[in-house]
Amino acid sequence: MSSSDSRKKLNRLAAQVLGDPLDANLVRTLGLALIGAGETKVAASALAASARGFAALGQLAMAIAVAKEIEPLDEALAERLVGELATAFGSGSKRVDAAHRRRPPKLRERDEPKGGATQPIRANPLEAVAASEAEVERLPRGPLPRFPLFNDLSPPAFARLVGLAEVREPAAGEVVVEVGSQGQSFFVIARGTIRIGRPGREGEEEVVLSHLRGGAFFGEMALLTESPRTARATCESDTVLLEIQRRGLEELAAVEQEFAAVLADYTRDRLLQNLMLTSGLFAPLDEPARARLIERFEIRTFDGGEALLEEGAEGGTLFVVLSGEVAIEKREGDDVLTVTRLGPGDVVGEISLLTRRPATATVRAYGRTIVLGLLRDDFNAIVGDFPAVLAHLYQLAVAREQDLERFLSDTVIEADDYLI
Repeated sequence: MSSSDSRKKLNRLAAQVLGDPLDANLVRTLGLALIGAGETKVAASALAASARGFAALGQLAMAIAVAKEIEPLDEALAERLVGELATAFGSGSKRVDAAHRRRPPKLRERDEPKGGATQPIRANPLEAVAASEAEVERLPRGPLPRFPLFNDLSPPAFARLVGLAEVREPAAGEVVVEVGSQGQSFFVIARGTIRIGRPGREGEEEVVLSHLRGGAFFGEMALLTESPRTARATCESDTVLLEIQRRGLEELAAVEQEFAAVLADYTRDRLLQNLMLTSGLFAPLDEPARARLIERFEIRTFDGGEALLEEGAEGGTLFVVLSGEVAIEKREGDDVLTVTRLGPGDVVGEISLLTRRPATATVRAYGRTIVLGLLRDDFNAIVGDFPAVLAHLYQLAVAREQDLERFLSDTVIEADDYLI
């Protein structure tokens, strides 16, 4: 693009900003165009106005993304902006309100030149940036929405977490996370829509699990384990993401005690939220009852190959899989047969818990697995308060024993194993 064309583009964007100085997306576009034109000082000012505009709208992730774009232009300004965000959104802020919802950007129809004639554009980028800064400054300091993880961090820890984030801008149709890939990072959506799905059976379309939009998190299982991804994340529109690597989080947690505690609570809450959506054990209960029941469980972690229950040994613990996978194994002579594999939301150990018989099969972690465990004594102490859960477990125990008998009766032993 020639310098003349570049200047026309800047003037055109500046005129649009003057028409709507609170359009944070438009102000960001002007800032990025100014970077391309080599006007880095004005660009940094434009991006700062954009970041503050996004923050005022309650769009924290987008404000962070823009602050990260300022870093190579003016590191001190970027640091100052992150400090403002940490004060407004971090722990101790009186503006954060869990009931408040972030406001979407205003969508206004722009006036087109009348009579079909092209009007001369005489706007100046400096003037446009100044107008945006002034309008943002006049915005009332109202309530802000709550953002998990970020809101529980003190300003210093908040700033350190932002320092770990990298801005990615995948295009519509791009796959960000693929099924089977190793979980090395998690993502915050700043702008756009992400489709979460799993491949269908051969010849079938993808099974769509959810659609995530600005402010949502995904890939959080990478905070706990490097186990393979169980779903695909695809951009349904041009998207802006914050990507935070697992390794950086671990290093930060190792030196920042407060952050380690907040991260542990956050990951536990996310796991339990996912469990509520996937486990039939909790489905019959309302929210207060679910919370009461979950309080009695303890989180436990098993490495790949480690047994949760051993066939023939006394059981007495009910397990609910939070993340990862377990294999159900049965001994037949010298052979060990894999009956099935179970994943998040599935219950194991219910047969020996209810019947007080030794475990009928071995339950083994298939890769690093995180579960909720409930001891028999704790189960007996509370089960009277949850008759629907008890009924579910009895039905599950009966079905599991029938499935196991059917599996063993259907197992074919190759003729080569016999001496004829």
